[in-house]
Order: sequence, then structure tokens, then C-alpha cells
Amino acid sequence: QRWGVLAGAPSDVTGHLKNGWLPVPDLWDVNSIGDFTRHDIDYSIAILTRNDPDMAYGVAVVESVARLINQALAEADGPVTSPKRFRHLVYMQRRFVR
Repeated sequence: QRWGVLAGAPSDVTGHLKNGWLPVPDLWDVNSIGDFTRHDIDYSIAILTRNDPDMAYGVAVVESVARLINQALAEADGPVTSPKRFRHLVYMQRRFVR
């Protein structure tokens, strides 16, 4: 599979991925979980969605959020806990969480 939390991961990061989806009558649950390693970092991402209008929408949400998280966690400059590194996630949460 070429979709999910691997979106936006740097090419020098090794990713291990498990995706899942379930059409529940007319809406979809789309999920993606991954572990990432590089010589200097190890991190995991889990993104779970529900009530998506279709699978393509759920995948787009997962990948949009994953790009921001991968960028923040895999950057080499500054501590991982720096609020600046996650400044766009508040916007994503407001946009996609109902």
C-alpha cells in the first residue's frame, strides 16, 4: 500500500505501515498506523478517522495530517517538544475534527 501515515516521511526514514478501512453503511472509517526509524530517531504515528463520506476522503485526511506530523518529528533542528514544530496541527485539528 502506498497511502497512509508514510505520507511526508523523509526518504532516509524507514517506515512500517498498517492501514485499515471499513465502510459502515454509508460512511467510512479509515485508519493508518506506522512506526518510523532512522539512526537518530524512533517514533510512531496513529491516525484514526470515522464517518468519512468515502475512502478517498479518509485517505486524504490521514495523509494531510501525517505530512505535518512527519515533518515535525523528523526535522533535525530543535527539540521534538518545541511548540513551533506543531503549529499547523492545531489548524488541522480544527479543520478535520467535528
